[in-house]
Amino acid sequence: MAAQTGLKLSVRALGPVTKLEASLSQNAQNLIYARNGTGKSFLTRALRYIDLFGQGQDISDAAFNLVSEEASDSEGSFLLTRGDSRVASLSLNLRAAQVKADAHGRIFHVFSDEFVNSELRQRQFEIDGNIETEIILDHQLIDTKALEKRRSAKESQISEAWTTLQRSMNAQRDSELVDRAKVNRRLREFLDVTIARCVDHAQQPALPDRSLKTIIGDLDSLKALPSDPDHPSKIGDISFRTEDTHKIAELLAKITSPSTISDEIKQHLAQAPEFFQVGLEALAAAGDERCPFCRQSVAHPPAKEHIELYLAYFADAEGRHKAELREAWVGIKAVRTAIQALLGDVARATSKYEALRKHIPSQRDAPLPDVIGSAGRLDRVLMQYQEAVEAKGKSPSAAVALPDRSIEQHLGDLHYEVLETNAAFQKLFFAVEASDNERLRLQREACQAFVTEFTHANWLAISAIHIASLELFGIESELADLLKSQLSASAKQRVAQTFEMLISNLFGKKYAFDRENFVLKRESRSMARGAARTLSDGEKTAIAFCYFIACAHKKVRSSSDYLKLFFVFDDPITSMSYDFIFSIAQTLKNISIDGNGMISINPADKSRNGSADLLIFTHSSYFYNICITNGVIRKGSAFFLSKEDGEHKIFPYAKYAAPFEQHLKEVFDVSIGREPDHTTGNSIRSVLEAVGRFCHPDKCGQLSEYVGFLAGEEGVIIKSVLINNLSHGTYYEDTPSPEEIREACGEAIAIVERYAKGQVELIRAASRN
Repeated sequence: MAAQTGLKLSVRALGPVTKLEASLSQNAQNLIYARNGTGKSFLTRALRYIDLFGQGQDISDAAFNLVSEEASDSEGSFLLTRGDSRVASLSLNLRAAQVKADAHGRIFHVFSDEFVNSELRQRQFEIDGNIETEIILDHQLIDTKALEKRRSAKESQISEAWTTLQRSMNAQRDSELVDRAKVNRRLREFLDVTIARCVDHAQQPALPDRSLKTIIGDLDSLKALPSDPDHPSKIGDISFRTEDTHKIAELLAKITSPSTISDEIKQHLAQAPEFFQVGLEALAAAGDERCPFCRQSVAHPPAKEHIELYLAYFADAEGRHKAELREAWVGIKAVRTAIQALLGDVARATSKYEALRKHIPSQRDAPLPDVIGSAGRLDRVLMQYQEAVEAKGKSPSAAVALPDRSIEQHLGDLHYEVLETNAAFQKLFFAVEASDNERLRLQREACQAFVTEFTHANWLAISAIHIASLELFGIESELADLLKSQLSASAKQRVAQTFEMLISNLFGKKYAFDRENFVLKRESRSMARGAARTLSDGEKTAIAFCYFIACAHKKVRSSSDYLKLFFVFDDPITSMSYDFIFSIAQTLKNISIDGNGMISINPADKSRNGSADLLIFTHSSYFYNICITNGVIRKGSAFFLSKEDGEHKIFPYAKYAAPFEQHLKEVFDVSIGREPDHTTGNSIRSVLEAVGRFCHPDKCGQLSEYVGFLAGEEGVIIKSVLINNLSHGTYYEDTPSPEEIREACGEAIAIVERYAKGQVELIRAASRN
């Protein structure tokens, strides 16, 4: 676990690190960021040798691989302390080929390229399942029998209560649903009538809107449906032409002066107008001078005079007007007669409809259109028109007002009501024809109502099952925690469990680990080409990272050793995609180990167990920035390793890391007098590429093209041999002198000041600080 004092690092003559004295944070997790060539790998390699020493492996080549050739006494050392206590130490003598290492009671577990090469790469990424070690459990095994007995008793209590309810339900279900409602036992809703559905209710349900008793009553009504039902007949409609309405309005509005024909003739005509009109027509058709009725002469007075008066009356305006009014009155009377016939048809059809629909529950409450009311209203309007026509016929010269209400409106209302009524009759017909579907719907509704009513009536017993189930869950959780504390003593099983958990976290279902066969699979299938040929470089690094953490179980001998583990990571994200980088950063942030050896990446477990000891080295600015911005390490635990005036230093560095700024600082420091080293050429190249791509992208397809542009148009000459020979730390026979390198740095700074004004000032300010 993390101590209250901080880590301290003391290094002498390891690779390019001549001397280093640095203090880290007191937190369990520390992050050191360094540029390539600053000696980071020599520090992690020293820790790797201490790791190998702890495993009992040969580390006799450590002095040869670590001590600086420039060391005057051929001696080097590495020391990691926390307060007054040593954590790890390594003393090396190259001349005498002597190596002394000590982990001081800690167990170092170092992730580096050497680990990946020895554990996975040489094995073609086939996981080694040859793990025979057993871990000594330092705590007494906890007796779980009492909890198991309580669990068994609670399960029996629930089972008995369940069985009692099921027995009661079965009896009521058969009586109500099978015997009374005649529900088929194979009906899906009937099969769903189970205690499980009742227990699924979190609280007592309200009674259904339609009770089971009501539904069964509907089913009984449906059974009483006649086998040969008498359906209502379709109702005919009433027709009345719009032209007739307009004609009536014209006749009522027309004013006709009184005829000059004698009143005696008018009185006779008024008493029987049709008689006289028909008689005159018959007389004209006879074709002789004798009356067609009495055969007396009509050519002499007084018959001749009367006939002429009748003919004259019918020929004048008043006569014609009255004749038209009589015709309109007869037409209205015919429509009213048809309405009376319609009312009789409606009454008979409605009686049949009501007698039939009481057996069909879905149609029982359907509203039937008011055809009788609409027909009555139309008849009253027609009566008003008829009375108006009759009044006009008595006095064509008098003004008679048109009734206020419109025939067309009431006729339209009646037409709509007739259509709706016939539609209701048709719907009832189809419902009767589909009575089997109606019966099935009611039976389904009966099943649902039964479950609700049974749950409501037996809620006390169901609540008791709920309470017992919660108690059982608590017992099982307590038992699971106890069993969890009794992790397997087999290191192999623990490695497999941890590896499987980490693979699932990073890859989801894409890759899985088969514990039984100790084989990595892709989408649950074996990789026919082998893991080495199937996995990408990034996937290999991610899998190696997971396997490395899981292999911590191989280092311990007893469960108390887990508290001694010290993890070291040397660039855990090589050749990795951004998605994996973030996942690995989150894993490092949340990793924790409890006292029983359970490795977890759950943040909740970390809050209980505390952080595992981690020391992370990286040269990736992207990974470093993710760690900073996502709180992978605590505040004050991020550091930067650099070389200043020939001496290596580590100082707190909690800001965003910009590679361009670091390269520019290297070039600036050399330009003002600092000795160049093997990284300076790469820094010059990086600075020029950055300026070229941002300021002259059209002239910077390749760096040599940009250098030619600068020489031709800007008059600045930078030796390409310098850049090509030193850009990756490689020396050739024609090695530039320190003065030439310093001159090139000055030229690069001049280019930056010209094209990226302000950048150099930031570096100067940082150097002064």
